[in-house]
Amino acid sequence: MVLIDFGLAHHALLPDLHDAAFGEEEGTTPYISPEQLHHVRSESRSDIYALGAILYQLATGYFPFGRPNLLSLAKRLATPPLPPRCHRPDLPAWLQEIILRCLEIRPEHRYATAKEIAHLLTHPEAVHVGKRGRRTRPPGWLQRLRGWQRSIFQKFDEFPAPRPYELLTTSPHVLVALDLDHCSEALSEALRRAVRRLARSEPRSYFTCLSVLPAQERAPRSATATPDVARQVAMRNWAQPLKLAAPRLVFQVLPGDPVRAIVNYAHQHQVDFIVIGARASSALRQHLGSVSAAVAAQAPCSVTVVRTRRDIKK
Repeated sequence: MVLIDFGLAHHALLPDLHDAAFGEEEGTTPYISPEQLHHVRSESRSDIYALGAILYQLATGYFPFGRPNLLSLAKRLATPPLPPRCHRPDLPAWLQEIILRCLEIRPEHRYATAKEIAHLLTHPEAVHVGKRGRRTRPPGWLQRLRGWQRSIFQKFDEFPAPRPYELLTTSPHVLVALDLDHCSEALSEALRRAVRRLARSEPRSYFTCLSVLPAQERAPRSATATPDVARQVAMRNWAQPLKLAAPRLVFQVLPGDPVRAIVNYAHQHQVDFIVIGARASSALRQHLGSVSAAVAAQAPCSVTVVRTRRDIKK
């Protein structure tokens, strides 16, 4: 793909002369966000709104607010769009939840980054479906009236819009590599403490718990209790004391070599941070190298290797 349209781009530190030069509205009518209608062009989450409009169109065949005109511009300042499931009753509730959150009127109510949306589209089980996702009727007259009243007084330039890099650093994707079959209780608790600290320091962070299953351990399809399911259950039990909200936590079991699987996942899903446990050292691991050391050397992001005092002494 090639990016060819820089019509809205402007320098963050230099005066924006777009209005003075052209004297026209900024944006394409079906995809322009509410804050852009108020001439706020420094909000990176306007792109999230446009992405939501594109997803709405792809899912239903319609624009979120009908035919692009002045009335459709006015509507998006006050009311949510018609739920996509009104057009397509068979549309999954989790997909509608994503689309409508992208199309929220206030930027701070949308997703912080497109990376988070991509993560949820590939992990539907992580989408927390609320009223937005279950809605199958147009907004009622009372909801529309309240929306119009709010739109009269709301402002979009009260606070400076965060830079894109600020949103990326405050909404990190954290990969927690778990090998619970060979993990002591002390190391298991140390990993939980590390994840808990990250979750508290970055309230918008979201986590993927990943376990790698060597190919020789994979059971045939006819087996009733496969190692994949057993590892899923073990990871969920491990994560339960963390008490993280469902949208912040995903569980994955992948086959193959542990180092390659962890590093490839981090590349493909643009992981910002990896947390991995290191087992007690042994002569064999010192000779061949440990998984945690290899991941730390090859990963495209920061890696925290968690140890226990007992392991360090050994």
